[in-house]
Parts: sequence; structure tokens; C-alpha cells
Amino acid sequence: MCFLAERLGRYSEGLRYDHIVVDEAQDLDPLFCYVLARRCRHPSLTLVGDLAQSGWARMQPTSWEAITGTAFRPGQTAQHSFHTNYRSSRQIVEFSRGILERGGYRSGLPEAVPRDSTPVGVIRCQDPAGVKPALEEIAAALADRHGSVLIVTADQAEAHRVLEWVAPLGYAGPDASGPSHAAGARETDADRRMKVVAPLSAVRGMEYDAVVLFDPGHQAYRETGAGPRRLYTAATRALHELHILHAGDPGPYLPV
Repeated sequence: MCFLAERLGRYSEGLRYDHIVVDEAQDLDPLFCYVLARRCRHPSLTLVGDLAQSGWARMQPTSWEAITGTAFRPGQTAQHSFHTNYRSSRQIVEFSRGILERGGYRSGLPEAVPRDSTPVGVIRCQDPAGVKPALEEIAAALADRHGSVLIVTADQAEAHRVLEWVAPLGYAGPDASGPSHAAGARETDADRRMKVVAPLSAVRGMEYDAVVLFDPGHQAYRETGAGPRRLYTAATRALHELHILHAGDPGPYLPV
């Protein structure tokens, strides 16, 4: 609709910008890029993103050219790549890299800086009945050690179920935590620590001191192409400590 409005309607005669910056641009497609480029006096965009996190795009791009399409003429674009992950610890980066490798990705993989943390924890529950007490135990321990903790689920329905289990420990949904729940944010109450339960779609681009990745065997993480990218995105929300909690088959992409 935006494309048609741009080509046929008065919208095309509206406000123009000198430059547009798009974050999380890995989920754009050629039509959106075309419309955005037309919003500039001269096509001038900065697209910032990680193709390895494009688990929600209609297409699964393997290059930035596949995203920009015909928005720019040959020679009008330049790419600058940064492969070093300065945010997460070495253990978390190497674990996340393993997810992409199992998903068939061989180029553009993240490199770690020499900053160590605890090893990535994998909690396997042989009996599904043990998932709830195991989650309660690790959720309480992480809340005592860190200023911000995330329990990330594959979808909203799973987030609601998990939140019922850990709400007595002070965990809340993403809306209740407000914008300051990102790691490093200044707390308004010295006695309150940010403890969040949220689906992955609600915390993209965010970061937390510690993360529990719940149910890596969920169907959303098994899909060819998108699955390992989503799993990678979930794991890289963690700065210092990452735990994986599952019962049964953990899925094909978990490097354990």
C-alpha cells in the first residue's frame, strides 16, 4: 500500500528528508527500501542491522542487496561490516555462534572479545513436571545476582504461562517493566531489580545482564532458515550469564 501511495497518490509530493536511519533493518524488504529512499530528497539511507537476526522477515535475506532491491542504482551503496561482539561475554558469543553454524551459516559469524563469564548453563529436565521448579530455582538465583534478568520465550502464549510461575518472585511482563528494563539503565528504585518475562518478538534489540532461554525446542526455533536466527537472537540478549532450560528434544540447532 505504501508503494502504491508513493507511485500514484499525493503522498509522493509530501515531506522529504535529507537522510533516514533505519535500525533493525534486516527485516526490511525491497518495497520498503524503495518507499524509504523515495522519502529522501536524494536516496540517502543508513541501514543498521544483523542479517543473522532476520527471523521475522517475509523473506530470509542472505545479503543486503536482497533487502535494498532496486532502491539504489549500482555504485550508490557501500557496506561496512562489524563482526566483533563487544556486548556479550566470550562464552555467550561462542555458544550463539554455534547456533548459526548448526543452522548452516558460514560467513559473517560473530567474533568474541576476551571477556569471560560463567559457562552457558543447560538445564535438562527429563520429566516435564520438573520444568516449573527448575525455572523457579534459576530465576530466583539470577535475580539475586544481577540487576536485570530476562526469561525469553518463543511466543506470547508461552510467556503468559511462564509468568504465572515466576510472578511470585517479582517477575513481570515487558509492559510493566517500562523502558528502563534494558541492562545498564538507571534504576529508579534501589530496592527493585528488573525481572522480565517476554516473548522474543518483544525484546529484540534489548539486552539484559542474565537471560534464561526457555524451551529451545519450540517449533518457532525449528523452522528452516528462520529458526536458528531466532534462537541466535534470543541467546544474544544476554550480557553476562545465559541459561537454557528445556524438557525433551532441545531442537536441531542447540550446540550442546
